[in-house]
Amino acid sequence: YHQNTLSPTELKRVINDLMDLFDFLTAFEQNPWIGQFLILAFFVIAMLLATRHAKANHDALMVKLKNVAEHFDLKFIPPKSANTPTPNSKLLSGIMVLAMKHRWSMEGTFQGAQFHIMPIEKRVGTGRRRRTVIYTQIRASFPRSLNAGLHIYREEFFSKIGKMFGSKDIQTGTVDFDKKFILKGENESIIIPLLSNPNVQQAVIALFDLGNHMEFDDEGITMECGKIVQTIEEYEPRLRLMADAVKVFTK
Repeated sequence: YHQNTLSPTELKRVINDLMDLFDFLTAFEQNPWIGQFLILAFFVIAMLLATRHAKANHDALMVKLKNVAEHFDLKFIPPKSANTPTPNSKLLSGIMVLAMKHRWSMEGTFQGAQFHIMPIEKRVGTGRRRRTVIYTQIRASFPRSLNAGLHIYREEFFSKIGKMFGSKDIQTGTVDFDKKFILKGENESIIIPLLSNPNVQQAVIALFDLGNHMEFDDEGITMECGKIVQTIEEYEPRLRLMADAVKVFTK
């Protein structure tokens, strides 16, 4: 009751509400089963709200990914098969969404390269900070195997330590490129001419410069992004550069 903002009638109603609340709390103390019922009801309501929120977010993500697939003329495969029955219960339906939300994929051909895109789970961190992170894995396959046992990595601290202890990698003769990347393989007669090509070197550098984890092997190129990539603007440079790399690697 502050600065006459409440009339006497309104103040009386507030006092009555407070008395009703006091009576409720007294009954709560005298009857423990009421408390147990309220806890159970709260848990069920919280689960319904959580699953409803998760399903809304999931549905929005599926719309975005479907738009991405349509834009790049890829086939979008949702996380739930059309043959999987949908539960009548909203709670069970929401739980199914939570269990299957990371099982979607996209596949098809873009600019002549065969792509397969899917989410993957990775454990990161150590000790109590260890957690599961969802990555987007983008795979562009070569039309034919290189048959060279090829692996390309970025030059990092531990690879430099390995060199100090005698670990050797293949050299292309291009100093700047050889400083940045580790080349491994079984057939140098294929790898050296291939990776000495300026167009191939440029394609490798462009992909690594995107800042994602990259892997090159005989069968294709794999990119792993540390999140769910969900917009056309995010996919466009990744798919375009990977398609360009497939062309120069197999030209």
